[in-house]
Amino acid sequence: MDLRKILESVESGEILPEDAEKLIDALFDTENIPTEEIVDRTIEIADGETYRKNISMTNGRLIVRGEVLGNVSVVNTEIQLYGIIRGNLNAVHSKIFWNGGRIEGNANLVLTKEEGKANVEGKYNVVAFNMPFSNRFVKNVSFNDEQVINGRNNSAKLQHEKIIINGDVNAEEVECESLVVTGTLKADKIDCETMTVSENGMIEADKLRFERLTNNGAIKVGRVKGEKISNSGEITCSRINVEDIVNSGEIISDSIDIETLKNDGKIKCDTMNSEKIENNSEITVISLTSEVVRNYGKISVDQLFVEKLEGNQPVKE
Repeated sequence: MDLRKILESVESGEILPEDAEKLIDALFDTENIPTEEIVDRTIEIADGETYRKNISMTNGRLIVRGEVLGNVSVVNTEIQLYGIIRGNLNAVHSKIFWNGGRIEGNANLVLTKEEGKANVEGKYNVVAFNMPFSNRFVKNVSFNDEQVINGRNNSAKLQHEKIIINGDVNAEEVECESLVVTGTLKADKIDCETMTVSENGMIEADKLRFERLTNNGAIKVGRVKGEKISNSGEITCSRINVEDIVNSGEIISDSIDIETLKNDGKIKCDTMNSEKIENNSEITVISLTSEVVRNYGKISVDQLFVEKLEGNQPVKE
């Protein structure tokens, strides 16, 4: 039963308001639905397609022709809505084209321009004024669980569930569940679960801890500790200690300790300790220790300690 049918059933007396409230809460309970973090990309939900995730998008474009089962939260994003968002829509510094689509939950729009006739079945909350649509704004916004920081900002500690850095930020400490950097962030310590750095984003820090890092920009850091790195940008650091690295960019580090590495880019380091390495591009290392190495690219090494080697022989550094 969707929201419209629930409301119609209350109006006709088929169900009690308190029962309707429980149904609505269950309808929009997205705690068990995964969230897709999207930065600098265009996503299109095709006609007839059901997207069973919450969407969190920054600096992107979302085209909905089918339906989104979860909630949608966007910053600096264009939404073209032809179909249905069955959860809530939270939009900050964005633009919405109402192309016959509808929101079955609530719509909370802050500094967001609209074209077309809005169709919102829940609450429709708008805080807006005439303004140009662009990728950078001066004002900062704290909205629900998101803090969006634009322009220059100096803070001792930034702490929020989700932090989006669009401007130039200096902080002693950053602590959050989700961090998105499209601008510049300089900090002594950054601690978060998921971190996304856009193509134009840059981070400089002494200590960096995370569960998942997706980097398309530039990171300069002292020590890195986490679970997984997906890198297509540049990472320069003293020491990396993570479980998995998937690299198609460039990594320069004094020391890398990992479980598995898949390299399609360039890596240069002094020492590397790993359980399994699959190299399809270029690794330059002084001392390499690993249980399994599958080398289909080039490995330049001075000291090699490998139990099982497949593919191309490493060359002497």
